[in-house]
Amino acid sequence: MVGGLGLHGAEDPQSELAAVVQRLNALDSWLDDADARLTERQRQIADVDRKIADNVRQVRDLDARIAATEDQVQSLRTERERLDQARREQQQHVAAHLRDAWRFSERDPLKVWLNQENPATLERLARYHARFAEARGKIINELRDTAKTIRRTETELGDQQHRAESLRRSLLEQRQGLADERMARGRLIADLQSDVGAKSREHELLAASRERLGSLLAKLERDSVPVGRRQAGMGTRGDLPWPVEGQVQHRFGDARTRRTRWQGVYFRAPTGTEVRSIAPGRVAFADWLRGFGLLAIVDHGDERMSLYGAADSLYVRLGDWVERGEAIASVGQSGGHSAVGLYFEIRERGKPTDPLAWLARQ
Repeated sequence: MVGGLGLHGAEDPQSELAAVVQRLNALDSWLDDADARLTERQRQIADVDRKIADNVRQVRDLDARIAATEDQVQSLRTERERLDQARREQQQHVAAHLRDAWRFSERDPLKVWLNQENPATLERLARYHARFAEARGKIINELRDTAKTIRRTETELGDQQHRAESLRRSLLEQRQGLADERMARGRLIADLQSDVGAKSREHELLAASRERLGSLLAKLERDSVPVGRRQAGMGTRGDLPWPVEGQVQHRFGDARTRRTRWQGVYFRAPTGTEVRSIAPGRVAFADWLRGFGLLAIVDHGDERMSLYGAADSLYVRLGDWVERGEAIASVGQSGGHSAVGLYFEIRERGKPTDPLAWLARQ
């Protein structure tokens, strides 16, 4: 019936199964490790990106500080030049007044008498020039002190500017180092992603096995062995017995790989635990199927089937009639599953449905 699918008729698939299980387990382990490495390298890339962003911010702040310092230095330089010019002008005025005062103080008394100049007036003018020169001298000293202060501030700002520029050069060198590190890590990620892509193509065989199972079920529904002399039926939803005594590890709809989801339930149970049919029906398939291992499919009629995969051994054969609760297989780890247990599906009209909705609550 299913020989055309290349899935039936192998008398002893154990050796092939062992090789497939070993390869799939190794592949799953490698992909899990690769995912961890990718996550770690992407985290490292994120750290480098944040460091570069912080570096850019620091350089931008330094540029603003350098520009502000340059403006301050230029303003101070302009103010210093203005003060120097004012000091020179004051010095010229003082020199002129001092010369006038000296001329008055050195006058010959005879010349004063002949010119009929008032000596008191001349003395008063001399004192005026002297006081004026003294006041101007104070202004000059104040201008000189202010200019010195400006020069010191200008020097300090210049030193700050040089330090900021030195730090800026250091930050730019650091940024280049970070960029080189990011590029190197990016190449490592690209290489690893390339390897993951190659391995994932192998892993896609699991999804392909799902398609083959769908094709198999469709063919089984078209060409199924008659259910038997009496109508089987699955029974009432929510009232069926559990196929195995165990714990639910994966539920219907949970992520199975990066590309596929669980279309059934995976029960954790010890190796050798008996697997029992949930309802009466005819065995429509009993063989090994890639991705599912040793698999039994029971046709319950009304376009409903139950599937029991990852078995260690099958107790039934194609065409056998089974009753509700009858042992049909034992729990194992065939088909590349990572844990010992039972893979269980229920199909209606060829489509998977949540098995736990059919099973009685426990």
